[in-house]
Amino acid sequence: MGSKFKIVILGAGNVAFALASVLRNLDISIQQIYARDVNQLNTFCKRFLCDGTNKLDDISTTADFYFLCVNDDSIAILSEQLSYFLPKDKIVMHTSGSRSKNEINNYFINSANFYPLQTLTKSLEQNWKNIPIFIEANEESFSKISVLAKLLSTKIYRTNDELRIAIHVAAVFVNNFTNANFIIANEILKSKNLELDILMPLINRSIESIQNKAPEDIQTGPARRNDMETIRLHQLFLEKFSDEIQEVYKSNTNFILNKFLK
Repeated sequence: MGSKFKIVILGAGNVAFALASVLRNLDISIQQIYARDVNQLNTFCKRFLCDGTNKLDDISTTADFYFLCVNDDSIAILSEQLSYFLPKDKIVMHTSGSRSKNEINNYFINSANFYPLQTLTKSLEQNWKNIPIFIEANEESFSKISVLAKLLSTKIYRTNDELRIAIHVAAVFVNNFTNANFIIANEILKSKNLELDILMPLINRSIESIQNKAPEDIQTGPARRNDMETIRLHQLFLEKFSDEIQEVYKSNTNFILNKFLK
């Protein structure tokens, strides 16, 4: 199905591994993997049965797509290094949600951003069909990239710099900040020798509810009810915890009060 594509992946972290996994599952061959760490490189090559290199001057110049699956601060640096070895018209794209394709613009005329909106890890294989993929590219590149993207997912969107950063910030709120709240809840429960597992029915109910209703319609809790006495008791209890945890409670409480009690 995907033999017509020639793909080079640069990087050996979670995103590179997840991308290589879905390509393999779709029978799309990976032409080459690049990684500086030889041990990681060998692991990738054995797992995905592809060629590999840890030298940029050995990167294949015949691929259709070059995925930069590296940390954000390395995108521009790697793009510049690649520009000495690859033709300037190659489609070179990074997978960051926080950085623009402009990180590559100075080096390749067909720069792109290929942003899968999901937490990707080596340990958990994902079903990409429902993962939104946001693509920022010029007309010609978008047309080519979307052909590949539609093999991975049914949810393909064209975006721009402003839309992408809005999506990424929103994702931080629902994913990273939510998990930070889980960390706080776990610390509170552990102080009383309890496990986070007791909150799982509540967590699952919240996830189910948000799929069917607007978040404003399912907000509950003491701040939503303007129950200042319960809020006072909570804050009194939290005095034994860090200032940061107390501030999170105060900030979230004030947000809800201001949102619903105007």
